[in-house]
Amino acid sequence: MREVGIKTFFGVNVILREVIVTLFGVIVTFREVIVTFFGVIVTFREVIVTFFRVIVTFRISKHFLFPAAPRYSTSL
Repeated sequence: MREVGIKTFFGVNVILREVIVTLFGVIVTFREVIVTFFGVIVTFREVIVTFFRVIVTFRISKHFLFPAAPRYSTSL
């Protein structure tokens, strides 16, 4: 009878350990999901910033490559 009690105690101990390991696995996986989500947000922000930089660079280069013709006033 005493051996059964010890085996049951160790069985509960093993089950408890598995529950704790699984819980930590879930926490780590959740942390990875959050880190990946913030990584996607930062990457999306970098894409937007790069897009606006390309637009600004194109406008500046267009201004230097094709300068506006000088405007002479016709009024006396």
